[in-house]
Amino acid sequence: EKDFEIKVAIMETLKEFKDYSSIPYALACFRTGNDTLSMEAESFLDTVSDMQSIDYFESAIKSANLQERNYALKVVKRFPTAKSLKIALIAAEDKDIFIRRDATQVLGQIGDRSAIPVLLKRLGDGEEEIRVEAVKALGQMGDPGIIKYMDKSIFDKSPAVRLEVVKLYIQFGDRENVKLLNKAIGRESDEDVKEQISIERI
Repeated sequence: EKDFEIKVAIMETLKEFKDYSSIPYALACFRTGNDTLSMEAESFLDTVSDMQSIDYFESAIKSANLQERNYALKVVKRFPTAKSLKIALIAAEDKDIFIRRDATQVLGQIGDRSAIPVLLKRLGDGEEEIRVEAVKALGQMGDPGIIKYMDKSIFDKSPAVRLEVVKLYIQFGDRENVKLLNKAIGRESDEDVKEQISIERI
């Protein structure tokens, strides 16, 4: 108990200084399981986290501790730039559903085409909302060539996913895939998706 009190006092003191080298110590506090210490650590990290500190969170996104990984992703979400790309790519493969989802969104915001292979993998994710976000993120890459990878997703079991795929066809104005769209509308049962396919075929 005394040890935790000392650590809490240390974290309270560290908040007065913007010292990046203390980030690993603060992250390690999440592993103690002590709520008070974790709150103090997060408060410190909130004050010190900026564009310059991103590299310090790369090890955290690989941690077995969910709170550490969540905080690393929190920083990346605040600063979705090329500097955050490596962490976002790792997070997109995380076992936690919410981390995968949010990382997928961040990859779209960053817009780096090197993320396309990871996003294509997420098209096969077992979670519907992650597949939806993967399609959206691929659209944010601005590369019409991704349409050729949508031949399975256009028939995804989720209407929400199928709808986002059709929106991609509209976004990139692809007219070479009319046969696939004709095939899709023949099998489509969701009215919103049918309407979007009809718009694309006009």
